[in-house]
Amino acid sequence: MPIVRVYNQLAVQDGDAPIEPAKFYPIARVILSDFAQIDNDMVDADRLFSELEDIAVINHQFDFLTDEQREFLAQFWSSYSEGKYKKQQELFIRMWRRMPALYQAFHRKLREQGLTTVGALYRAVANGEFEEKISAYASESLVFVGFNALSRAEATSFKRWQEEGKAIFYFDADTYYLEDRVQEAGLFLRRNIENIGLVNQIPATSNFSTQVARKMNVLKVQGQTAQGKIVHELLKAQEGKNTSTAIVLADEQLLIPVLQTIPDQETDPETGRQIPLPVNITMGFGLTNSAVFGLADTWLNAQAELAAGRTKTGKQTVKYTTAQAFLSHPLTGMSANIK
Repeated sequence: MPIVRVYNQLAVQDGDAPIEPAKFYPIARVILSDFAQIDNDMVDADRLFSELEDIAVINHQFDFLTDEQREFLAQFWSSYSEGKYKKQQELFIRMWRRMPALYQAFHRKLREQGLTTVGALYRAVANGEFEEKISAYASESLVFVGFNALSRAEATSFKRWQEEGKAIFYFDADTYYLEDRVQEAGLFLRRNIENIGLVNQIPATSNFSTQVARKMNVLKVQGQTAQGKIVHELLKAQEGKNTSTAIVLADEQLLIPVLQTIPDQETDPETGRQIPLPVNITMGFGLTNSAVFGLADTWLNAQAELAAGRTKTGKQTVKYTTAQAFLSHPLTGMSANIK
């Protein structure tokens, strides 16, 4: 993990002890997420991470804050100005001061290794660093379809390419939620078209949401898994009607329960024979919902407990529940006798 090595180098330079990778891992996830957001929104990292101890400075740089928000920040920072720092407060202050140098050193280290992050790449593209390669792809036009919430880096790149005649955009929007300011479904579409200035190649003149009458049935079920199970009954009711059925899931965690309930075969209305049921999946499957993630997460928990035990008592120990969860995981391939 390059970021922990870079952080420890900075910590040693400041006279602090290096931090173990196992302990730094949760912090690293937050830091990397912050760095990605900084790059995606093209924020000045040095200014963002500058330590704001003086409330007057906060009021000057963040004049858009409400009185309640200013009062909260004043109370927060006043706890660090009394000269009675607790250990955690001191560590927080030192880590906060280290962030600008960590941001710069981390990206510099990646560049030396020929690597980068997605956020840094988006920022570089927005700054025009890869225009030759972009032009090679955009010999005619780059077509962007269905983009919704755009970061500042994306918006900057898209706007420039549109002005240069390299890109066109398609937003499938309904006037019902596009023209109604109260409808949050059209929030980012309105921002893309009206504020950023991206030209929609599809005229937003349709109003299918309210013009077409629809019959809706609401079914009461207990829990999310039951939602997936009831799909089987609904599909059975459609069997033999020679129709296509779309299943729209608002929660990607329901994908596996739904797939487990969909039958493999259906009855051919013409011959009455069982034929394979074609299924087309158009949504992504989150890694956190997979069995592989569960196994990796359990293994990392065990490693964290080993590291904690080695630090506190000098013994490498793992909780019984953690060991049981790992050994009983189906991907370990262990037989019932061994478990």
